[in-house]
Amino acid sequence: MTESLISSQFSVLRQYGYAQAKGVFTQDKVENLRALLELYLKDQDTPGRRLFGESWARAREHALSARLNDLMTQAFAESGVTDLRDIKCIRATLFDKTPGTNWKVPWHQDLTIPIQTEPEERETTALRGFGPWTIKDAIPHVQPPVPILERMLAARIHLDPCGLDNGALRVLAGSHRHGRLDAAQIKEWRGNADAPVNCVAEAGDVLLMQPLLLHASSPATNPARRRVLHLEFAACDLPSPLQWRSF
Repeated sequence: MTESLISSQFSVLRQYGYAQAKGVFTQDKVENLRALLELYLKDQDTPGRRLFGESWARAREHALSARLNDLMTQAFAESGVTDLRDIKCIRATLFDKTPGTNWKVPWHQDLTIPIQTEPEERETTALRGFGPWTIKDAIPHVQPPVPILERMLAARIHLDPCGLDNGALRVLAGSHRHGRLDAAQIKEWRGNADAPVNCVAEAGDVLLMQPLLLHASSPATNPARRRVLHLEFAACDLPSPLQWRSF
């Protein structure tokens, strides 16, 4: 599986900002993750949840499987990172699109990162190109400079089939190569780019994507359960005094 991705699709990841790997997780692994994450979302009527703490720890060892770790190591290899210990999983989010939470996500880039930083340090770090700051679930988040975002990669683990009628992710191929885009530039991309790519998937498939890739999601026309575990990885350190949040 990973050999197939690197030989036939790694150039796609570099050029277009995304690549799909089929069957990374077995059916048993998918069912284990579903069960663990279902407990996390119990009684929660929300389309997405950031995962951390004890609840996430139980699912983490299943999500960061040997096959996914191998995939991430090879995906980062071209940037000179070959040791898994140098690749940090910095955030996990569970998206759970259901008939009751059938939301629309407009075109955007993923620009913020979680930080282990005291509030009084923010003014200093802003001078280094970090900002603006936000607080999400009591965790400091910040927009870093583009070179840091370029050393990151997301892995979307599909826990359910995701077809054209079930809110599949849409991407604008190649948009990740143009840095941080403002609203006018995103509108221009929408008008001038080729047709969006619909990233359909089966349960157990993994979609790799660059954070700067423009992506969106439409409401499902035939709503069904569509759970996606979205993991974000970084292969770089942050400038002192910033540190990645322990995860």
